Amino acid sequence: MKKISIFIMSLVFLFVLIGCENKQKNMPETVSDIIERGNYYFSNKMYQEAISEFTEAIRLDPGNANTYSNLGNVYDSMGNYDMAVTFFLEALKLNPDLDEAHSGFGSVYFQVWKNNSGNAESLADSGELWYNKTIADYTEEISLNPNNIAAFFSRGYTYGFRSDYVNAIADFSEAIRLDTNNTVLYYYRGNIYQLIDYDKAISDYTAALVLKPDFYGALSSRGLLYMEMSDFFKVIEDYSKLIRLNNRNAGNYIARGQAYEAIGDYNKAIDDFETALQFKPNDFWLKKELEEIRKMQK
Repeated sequence: MKKISIFIMSLVFLFVLIGCENKQKNMPETVSDIIERGNYYFSNKMYQEAISEFTEAIRLDPGNANTYSNLGNVYDSMGNYDMAVTFFLEALKLNPDLDEAHSGFGSVYFQVWKNNSGNAESLADSGELWYNKTIADYTEEISLNPNNIAAFFSRGYTYGFRSDYVNAIADFSEAIRLDTNNTVLYYYRGNIYQLIDYDKAISDYTAALVLKPDFYGALSSRGLLYMEMSDFFKVIEDYSKLIRLNNRNAGNYIARGQAYEAIGDYNKAIDDFETALQFKPNDFWLKKELEEIRKMQK
């Protein structure tokens, strides 16, 4: 253990030495250097040092979504979940398709669940304890700061877990009122609406896309709803945009192919299914579907 500590301290000393040497040579540090050092501190649980480095990186490059997500991970590891959610939201505001930030929410809520259900005697009891304690905690945070977007988002997210859609929508709506330009807030409210009201869900996904036209998640979700509503021309429009963003996703070609098939444009349906088959050559259903469409074409 002593050897490990000496090794870690040696590495820290090496970072300081390199930094001093760069200054002596008048070699300015890049943002990447600062982020790399922040990652090193984070991986070694030197959280305050990591926060300092990532904060400086954000000051120099405020448009880097990954750095906000990194800060969210640091606060999550420290147990400061409100700050973690705040930075994950900031990351998604810049890049709503950033998987690391969406996963960050999952990590936060898993930790909150563990912390708020420790005395439960059964899984059902643990869920009830977690829910009641979590709602109470976020409600208290909101009472202390009515402009706390992260608390409204988190409470809405928690309501959504229990299918309390009315309260979930109310909280997401309040978060949107506080920050009308946050793409991901419309997206998450849309995810609740798509369980109960397709039209309102599409309205929210569209609002998100007005702010970020290349928001892959919102395009995909809206396209799926259009498919459910049998609005096949709009399905084609959304999935054509998705294909432009990612032309190697078989699912996008399949969905557009199904829409073309539904409107009777068999040639384009065949083209899309054949393209999808290049990525999924062993897909039995896809081969069968192609067979059926070719029969209809004749």
